[in-house]
Amino acid sequence: MTLILIRNANLYAPQPLGIRHLLLGGGRILWVGDEAFDLPVPLRAVSRIVDAAGRVTIPGLIDGHVHVTGGGGEAGFRTRVPALPLSRFTTAGITTVVGLLGTDDVAPLQGHCRRSGRRMGDHTGRGLTGRTTISRPLTRTSARF
Repeated sequence: MTLILIRNANLYAPQPLGIRHLLLGGGRILWVGDEAFDLPVPLRAVSRIVDAAGRVTIPGLIDGHVHVTGGGGEAGFRTRVPALPLSRFTTAGITTVVGLLGTDDVAPLQGHCRRSGRRMGDHTGRGLTGRTTISRPLTRTSARF
Protein backbone atom coordinates (compact mmCIF):
# COMPACT_ATOMS: atom_id res chain seq x y z
CA MET A 1 0.00 0.00 0.00
CA THR A 2 1.33 3.41 -0.97
CA LEU A 3 1.00 6.13 1.62
CA ILE A 4 0.52 9.79 0.75
CA LEU A 5 1.33 12.48 3.29
CA ILE A 6 -0.24 15.82 2.36
CA ARG A 7 1.22 18.70 4.33
CA ASN A 8 -0.07 22.24 4.80
CA ALA A 9 -3.53 21.69 3.30
CA ASN A 10 -6.23 24.32 3.93
CA LEU A 11 -8.76 21.64 4.88
CA TYR A 12 -12.55 21.79 4.65
CA ALA A 13 -14.43 18.72 5.94
CA PRO A 14 -16.92 20.36 5.10
CA GLN A 15 -16.43 23.07 7.76
CA PRO A 16 -13.15 25.02 7.55
CA LEU A 17 -10.47 23.39 9.70
CA GLY A 18 -7.52 25.57 8.70
CA ILE A 19 -4.07 24.26 7.85
CA ARG A 20 -3.89 20.51 8.48
CA HIS A 21 -1.77 17.53 7.48
CA LEU A 22 -3.33 14.33 6.09
CA LEU A 23 -2.07 10.78 5.75
CA LEU A 24 -3.80 8.74 3.03
CA GLY A 25 -3.47 5.03 2.31
CA GLY A 26 -5.52 2.23 0.81
CA GLY A 27 -8.05 4.68 -0.59
CA ARG A 28 -8.81 6.08 2.88
CA ILE A 29 -7.89 9.01 5.06
CA LEU A 30 -5.82 7.41 7.82
CA TRP A 31 -5.00 10.49 9.88
CA VAL A 32 -5.65 14.23 10.04
CA GLY A 33 -3.79 16.52 12.40
CA ASP A 34 -2.38 19.97 12.93
CA GLU A 35 1.08 18.79 14.03
CA ALA A 36 3.43 17.88 11.18
CA PHE A 37 5.46 14.69 11.50
CA ASP A 38 8.01 12.78 9.47
CA LEU A 39 7.27 9.30 8.21
CA PRO A 40 9.46 6.57 9.68
CA VAL A 41 12.37 5.68 7.39
CA PRO A 42 10.97 2.25 6.29
CA LEU A 43 7.75 3.93 5.08
CA ARG A 44 9.45 6.67 3.08
CA ALA A 45 10.34 4.26 0.26
CA VAL A 46 6.65 3.43 -0.39
CA SER A 47 5.28 6.92 0.24
CA ARG A 48 4.75 10.23 -1.45
CA ILE A 49 4.95 13.54 0.37
CA VAL A 50 2.99 16.44 -1.10
CA ASP A 51 3.18 20.03 0.10
CA ALA A 52 -0.25 21.56 -0.53
CA ALA A 53 1.17 25.02 0.30
CA GLY A 54 -2.13 26.23 1.75
CA ARG A 55 -4.26 25.09 -1.17
CA VAL A 56 -7.90 24.31 -0.41
CA THR A 57 -8.51 20.60 0.15
CA ILE A 58 -12.05 19.24 0.27
CA PRO A 59 -13.70 15.82 0.40
CA GLY A 60 -14.93 14.38 -2.90
CA LEU A 61 -18.22 15.91 -4.00
CA ILE A 62 -21.37 13.97 -4.89
CA ASP A 63 -23.48 15.03 -7.88
CA GLY A 64 -26.93 13.60 -7.29
CA HIS A 65 -28.38 14.19 -10.77
CA VAL A 66 -26.24 13.30 -13.79
CA HIS A 67 -27.19 12.10 -17.27
CA VAL A 68 -23.94 10.18 -17.79
CA THR A 69 -25.08 8.69 -21.11
CA GLY A 70 -26.37 12.04 -22.40
CA GLY A 71 -29.95 13.15 -22.62
CA GLY A 72 -32.52 15.17 -24.48
CA GLY A 73 -33.59 14.05 -27.90
CA GLU A 74 -37.22 15.11 -27.64
CA ALA A 75 -36.97 16.81 -31.03
CA GLY A 76 -34.86 14.10 -32.65
CA PHE A 77 -31.23 13.08 -32.75
CA ARG A 78 -29.91 16.60 -33.40
CA THR A 79 -31.16 17.73 -29.97
CA ARG A 80 -29.42 14.97 -28.02
CA VAL A 81 -26.85 15.96 -25.41
CA PRO A 82 -23.70 13.82 -25.72
CA ALA A 83 -22.43 11.50 -23.00
CA LEU A 84 -20.05 13.08 -20.48
CA PRO A 85 -16.42 11.97 -20.18
CA LEU A 86 -15.18 11.01 -16.72
CA SER A 87 -12.73 13.93 -16.71
CA ARG A 88 -15.63 16.42 -16.60
CA PHE A 89 -16.42 15.13 -13.11
CA THR A 90 -13.00 14.41 -11.65
CA THR A 91 -11.48 17.77 -12.62
CA ALA A 92 -14.33 19.47 -10.72
CA GLY A 93 -13.74 17.39 -7.57
CA ILE A 94 -16.74 15.12 -8.11
CA THR A 95 -15.96 11.57 -7.04
CA THR A 96 -19.50 10.10 -6.95
CA VAL A 97 -22.45 10.54 -9.30
CA VAL A 98 -26.03 9.31 -9.32
CA GLY A 99 -26.67 8.39 -12.96
CA LEU A 100 -30.13 9.08 -14.34
CA LEU A 101 -31.66 8.22 -17.68
CA GLY A 102 -32.69 11.15 -19.85
CA THR A 103 -35.92 11.77 -21.73
CA ASP A 104 -34.80 9.41 -24.47
CA ASP A 105 -33.88 6.53 -22.21
CA VAL A 106 -34.22 3.85 -24.88
CA ALA A 107 -31.73 5.07 -27.52
CA PRO A 108 -28.61 4.93 -25.27
CA LEU A 109 -29.56 1.43 -24.12
CA GLN A 110 -30.17 0.31 -27.70
CA GLY A 111 -26.72 1.60 -28.65
CA HIS A 112 -25.17 -0.26 -25.74
CA CYS A 113 -26.97 -3.44 -26.75
CA ARG A 114 -25.73 -3.13 -30.33
CA ARG A 115 -22.15 -2.58 -29.16
CA SER A 116 -22.29 -5.48 -26.69
CA GLY A 117 -24.10 -7.87 -29.03
CA ARG A 118 -27.08 -8.23 -26.70
CA ARG A 119 -30.77 -8.00 -27.48
CA MET A 120 -33.03 -5.57 -25.62
CA GLY A 121 -34.86 -8.60 -24.26
CA ASP A 122 -31.69 -9.60 -22.44
CA HIS A 123 -32.19 -6.54 -20.25
CA THR A 124 -35.97 -6.53 -19.86
CA GLY A 125 -36.44 -10.24 -19.32
CA ARG A 126 -38.31 -10.98 -22.56
CA GLY A 127 -37.54 -10.90 -26.25
CA LEU A 128 -38.82 -7.85 -28.11
CA THR A 129 -39.86 -7.55 -31.70
CA GLY A 130 -40.88 -4.58 -33.76
CA ARG A 131 -40.80 -1.31 -31.82
CA THR A 132 -38.30 -1.50 -28.98
CA THR A 133 -39.50 -0.34 -25.57
CA ILE A 134 -38.44 -1.04 -22.03
CA SER A 135 -41.18 -2.77 -20.08
CA ARG A 136 -39.89 -1.91 -16.61
CA PRO A 137 -37.27 0.36 -15.03
CA LEU A 138 -33.72 -0.91 -15.25
CA THR A 139 -32.19 -1.93 -11.96
CA ARG A 140 -28.77 -3.19 -11.01
CA THR A 141 -30.04 -6.76 -11.32
CA SER A 142 -31.95 -6.32 -14.58
CA ALA A 143 -29.26 -4.36 -16.45
CA ARG A 144 -26.19 -6.55 -16.56
CA PHE A 145 -23.72 -4.48 -18.59
